[in-house]
Amino acid sequence: MKKIISCLIIIVILVIGFLPCCYAANGADDAIKDGDKFLDVGRQHIEDKGSPISDEGLKNLSNSMSNMLLLIGTIVAVAVGVVLGIKFMLASVEEKAKVKEMLTIYIIGCVVLFGAFTIWKICVELFSSI
Repeated sequence: MKKIISCLIIIVILVIGFLPCCYAANGADDAIKDGDKFLDVGRQHIEDKGSPISDEGLKNLSNSMSNMLLLIGTIVAVAVGVVLGIKFMLASVEEKAKVKEMLTIYIIGCVVLFGAFTIWKICVELFSSI
């Protein structure tokens, strides 16, 4: 066991010792310059060919995605609520206590789901007027 561990340590030391140097930028200034060059190329492309993303298309996509996610979340919430209700009606006394615990988690999930959607819509309405 000692031989295996010592061999592994030697291998790790050799691998670390022969690793090539880091090829990253020499400093933050080079990284910032490279980022500016990247942005300039993108700006030039937009000036030449026009922006591939329109504001109206982005708004439509955002609205349709949020509405679709809300619909899916509502369907799942209703289905889980129905299952919990049926379990509660058919359960024994001990099982009803477990269903009540699950119901607490269900209510918290519904508050998070509909609260997040409401906060999203409020933010969209507030920031769209800016």
